[in-house]
Amino acid sequence: MVVMSNTVRIYGRRTEVRPWLKREELERKTLDKVFTGIKLKGLKILDAGTGIGYAAKYLAQRVGRGVLVTIDIDASSLEMFERLAGKELIEKLIFINADLRTLALISNNYFALACLYYT
Repeated sequence: MVVMSNTVRIYGRRTEVRPWLKREELERKTLDKVFTGIKLKGLKILDAGTGIGYAAKYLAQRVGRGVLVTIDIDASSLEMFERLAGKELIEKLIFINADLRTLALISNNYFALACLYYT
């Protein structure tokens, strides 16, 4: 997480950074277990429901030259992801601000892996 002060804005509310850093560590450990044995480099991956971006950050760090498409109904997800991961990782993804119930926007696309990670 890119930290600029002791607080961070999450879904429009200011909160302390420390609990979110701890949560990020726990999320990474969980995602390590989920993706054990799965080669992510070079894949075209869909992250459905980006939220704050823990799974997107994890996947962006591991996709290499692959493609990471993230979709979330809340436009602030991209902002939160940028704060969490920094500009270097944000350049590795395609963010779509849309409702997942209207999946017609991705119906003609093929993804090697689709991730809907909810915590």
